[in-house]
Amino acid sequence: VGGYPPPQDNKLVEPGDVVTYEIDLTATGAKTAEAVQVWDVLPSQIGCGQVGVISDSGVCNASVTPNRIEWNPASAPPGLSVPPGTPKKLRYDVLIPEGLGSGTNLDNTAGVRQYRETSNTGTPIDFIPSMNIDPSLNPSANTVPVKDPSRVRLVRAKITKSRTTSIVEPGNSITQATIGERIDYTLTTTVPANTTLFVPEIRDALSARNTYVAGSAEVRLPSGTTISGDSGSAEGGTLSTAGGVILLQNPTSYENTDATDQLITITFSATVDDEAANVRGGSAVPNATSLTWFVEAGGAKRRKNANVSTPIVEPNVAIGKGNSAAGPLQPGGAVDFTVTASNPNGPNVSVAHDLVVRDVLPSGVTAPTAISGGGLYDAPTRTITWNAGKLDPGASVAFTYSTTVGPWSALSQGLVLQNTATA
Repeated sequence: VGGYPPPQDNKLVEPGDVVTYEIDLTATGAKTAEAVQVWDVLPSQIGCGQVGVISDSGVCNASVTPNRIEWNPASAPPGLSVPPGTPKKLRYDVLIPEGLGSGTNLDNTAGVRQYRETSNTGTPIDFIPSMNIDPSLNPSANTVPVKDPSRVRLVRAKITKSRTTSIVEPGNSITQATIGERIDYTLTTTVPANTTLFVPEIRDALSARNTYVAGSAEVRLPSGTTISGDSGSAEGGTLSTAGGVILLQNPTSYENTDATDQLITITFSATVDDEAANVRGGSAVPNATSLTWFVEAGGAKRRKNANVSTPIVEPNVAIGKGNSAAGPLQPGGAVDFTVTASNPNGPNVSVAHDLVVRDVLPSGVTAPTAISGGGLYDAPTRTITWNAGKLDPGASVAFTYSTTVGPWSALSQGLVLQNTATA
């Protein structure tokens, strides 16, 4: 019996992979082996629930521990026949389950339980291999062992991503950002113990909605070596950041010979652009990272992804205005105005910073007096300006001033005096 022939044994697999096992039966003598019974004892971590298609009418026996695959004459009369010189291939699929740690070995053993040959006189002779796959038959053994182990090993290379933002204040948490704010990204790649990643590549292509901060990238390798800045090389790895793509490549391999996992960390920053898509209530700014590698030279390419999105927050500034006039005013009549700036609360509403409120007076009123809040009046433009500073979500600030209606010579009957405040 042969399991995966070299170099197919000791394959590296990951949870979620479907592994096809193959058992090669060969009759080395001159006669056909008949009524061949084969068992394949599954790894203790694998059960019949993970077994898929089984060839040649084999069945998975879940009533024994560990579970096993059985090809028996009783279940598939008249049993398996293996002519001399013509190998018989038995196959079955196994889904590698989640929850197994990196470096876990999955060992199983296939063996012939018994088989039969017909003698030259026509008499059937039953052969029972020693060191039998079914220990209960060992006392009756009458021929050499016929069994073979196989192993696959789990490799759980992975990449994770986190991000923090540079401003933390009401309405803008460490996982949210506003226009112009810096987002700091951290990519962490885990290279499992005693594992080699062939031609590994870590790639992070920034969204068109944010811009890489020049010089912010840094790679920290397990040896303690760092690559800092927009480009550089160390220990076979090359960093580049051109076009907003943060890329760490190794054209050969990265080998972890330690008995513990190793970490490769990349940090970099980007700012949120002032563009139409970056608005409160719109979609979050995406960021996607991939880790790709080959599990062995010339083998299957693997890929792991890590994504994170950053919601956009913005102020929700509103302006309101009122006056004290109870009805039509006469020339020389006094009127008081109140200008209120607010930042109504709601989803993704952040602090309004450097808020400036302006009110332009119409020509039919006199220069303002009693301006509150440190407002300044510019006579040529007839504008009052208040530097309101910052306004938290849900907060408001009111400013007042007084003025009088001009003389009849400057007015006409029914004239409406209108002024507009902005923030």
